[in-house]
Amino acid sequence: EIVRDREEALVHYTGMPVTTVALLYPCALLVGSTLKFPLELFAPGCLCLFSALEVCRLKLKKPYGIAKWIMLFAGVLIFVGIFLKRVF
Repeated sequence: EIVRDREEALVHYTGMPVTTVALLYPCALLVGSTLKFPLELFAPGCLCLFSALEVCRLKLKKPYGIAKWIMLFAGVLIFVGIFLKRVF
């Protein structure tokens, strides 16, 4: 990022973006609790995995257009799923 020219458009992320982790972590916890995984082991394991993916040299394409709407819709579905799991 330091070497990148500011005029150049950012096309790829290096490592998993925090916004993606913000979608995947609650989703993983929701699935883990539904499958009755012990969350005291599962949650830290997911955090370690996602932390490693954030700092690795993985190249992910930056979402544009419809991909942003899909991520927003996924976030809303995850929120509703967690809300309904807590209420019922």
